[in-house]
Amino acid sequence: MPRRGRGGPGLTTIYWRDIPAQVTATTEDGGKEQVLMHDRFQVAIDRAAAVAGLTTTDDYVNEWRRVATSVEGDAIAAAHATAQKLDNDHPRDVLEALVANGGLDPESGVSGVDPEQESQS
Repeated sequence: MPRRGRGGPGLTTIYWRDIPAQVTATTEDGGKEQVLMHDRFQVAIDRAAAVAGLTTTDDYVNEWRRVATSVEGDAIAAAHATAQKLDNDHPRDVLEALVANGGLDPESGVSGVDPEQESQS
């Protein structure tokens, strides 16, 4: 039996810090479809983890987060549209800025850079 707090169709966007990795659709009947982001996002996540000094599995895993939203209509189409929008919103320069700040949005004012890594630059 599917478990969604609100019931109905929805999307879950999975991020590593502020870098999107995938969008999962949950349909009205409880079906699921995952839409993975382009490989460049996973490469950016791995590079950002190194910049942040997150070298242990636990450190890395603890930075994943989920953002759930409900949708009207076709959840699978919405997942594909959301993934495409995230792709469009994260061109190379935006991903590079996220990587340089350890995976955190530089606009947030929070640094995700490991001080040890920073001093080696």
